[in-house]
Amino acid sequence: VKSSTNLIPIDNEEYLIPLSDEEYQFIIEHPEIRLGVDNKFQPYEFIDIDGEYKGICADYVALIERNTNLNFVRPYPTLPWSQVYANAVSSDLDALACIGITSERRVLFDYSDPYVAFERAIFSNSEHSTNYSLGDLEDFSVGVQNNSSHHSFLLSDTSITPITFDTLEDALYSLSEGSIDAIVGNLATTAYTLKQLNITNIEIDSVVSTDGNKLAFAINKDLELLTSIINKGLRSITEEEKIEINNRWIGLSEPEENVDLRRIFIIVGIIISVILIVIGLISWWNYQLQKVVRLRTADLNKNRIDLVNSLVKASEFKNVNTANHALRVASYSRLIFAQSNSNIGDCEEFEMSAKLHDIGKIGIKEALLLKPGKFNDEERIEIQSHSLIGSEILMGHTSNILTNARVISHQHHERYNGTGYPQGLVGEEIHIFARIVSIADVFDALTSYRSYKDKWKFEDGFNYIIKNEKIEFDPELVKVFKGLKNELLKIHMENEL
Repeated sequence: VKSSTNLIPIDNEEYLIPLSDEEYQFIIEHPEIRLGVDNKFQPYEFIDIDGEYKGICADYVALIERNTNLNFVRPYPTLPWSQVYANAVSSDLDALACIGITSERRVLFDYSDPYVAFERAIFSNSEHSTNYSLGDLEDFSVGVQNNSSHHSFLLSDTSITPITFDTLEDALYSLSEGSIDAIVGNLATTAYTLKQLNITNIEIDSVVSTDGNKLAFAINKDLELLTSIINKGLRSITEEEKIEINNRWIGLSEPEENVDLRRIFIIVGIIISVILIVIGLISWWNYQLQKVVRLRTADLNKNRIDLVNSLVKASEFKNVNTANHALRVASYSRLIFAQSNSNIGDCEEFEMSAKLHDIGKIGIKEALLLKPGKFNDEERIEIQSHSLIGSEILMGHTSNILTNARVISHQHHERYNGTGYPQGLVGEEIHIFARIVSIADVFDALTSYRSYKDKWKFEDGFNYIIKNEKIEFDPELVKVFKGLKNELLKIHMENEL
């Protein structure tokens, strides 16, 4: 569509560069320029995760918009390149922003001045140890992105009949899986996409050519003035702005001639290999250290258990009637602890602490421990002192097991209603560990033989605990105890055998 000859007056001050009257009129008559972009042509142009148009070419487009007042819109930001290209061929788009120049395409489009250079390269599957050059590919299956400049190049400049793919990703997956032998594509874009896809078995074989590989705008042949305006916009971009764009996306100014890319890849590969070896050695060393730590920890745990069990034997050494009492109390206590729905500590550590609840009986006379009848007042005071003795024995230790054992030893004869000893604590003034062990201790004492009494039946001991909730025992813990009847009976029966 040519611009109208009846020109509307234009305020030239709105524009940063001088345009002809026809060009001014064209911009007024075309408030939007439909621009086709390749949404996966990193780092040249792409659509990011937020839907923003970015890349080298996108920065050039933005500067042309600033300098010319052209308004580029992107009606198909999500379509694959092959479809975008087809839309441009059918004149559904006014221009393509970033496209390689080929003789085949010159028939379809007008081109702007080229403004970005690129390198075309051959990629192959590293598992096959190839080193293809362009002349080697005639007898092999070669993949290429459909409607790309590389597609046109292979058709017009070689005798290769390529296998086309709608997207570069599809071509790379096919090469990685061994379905094709090689790919011809843009060096920077293909390397970037391989990294994004985390494909590690594809390598560069050779650079096909570096001369004449240029990217430009492809413009509808009916829009001659648009080509002229875009060229003026490109020429208005300063060298400083070009360097800034290049550094932002590539980090280098101009590629050096005769760069040995294979050598660079070999050096990078060696560096990566060294890093992987170092990481492997560190991982192996960490594994060995963890193995030693696990063995030492297991050994310490065994020693800790042996120590506690030795102390338990010492506490029951004078009284054969209470043999295994501490072990049963610990087992009953662990059941209640595990079901108490309280995030109050480690179950195994608590069980070992509970075993030491009567450690203070080491300091009680044997004759008193074995007395067959009831205690008089003086004897009762002495027997009750085992709580204080146990607390003193376990004083000054920092381990969780012995610290908790001291609390249990000191408080497990306190009663919920405050009538217990040695301090007369009430309710939750009594540590929850001691409240748990109190239930287990009384229950086992009732259902076991003592020198001063016969053992009770399991059912009678069980009912005693329930009957004395809120008096001797924490009612919430008694509820837990009631729900464990079968488990408690199993422990009781095992010790009956």
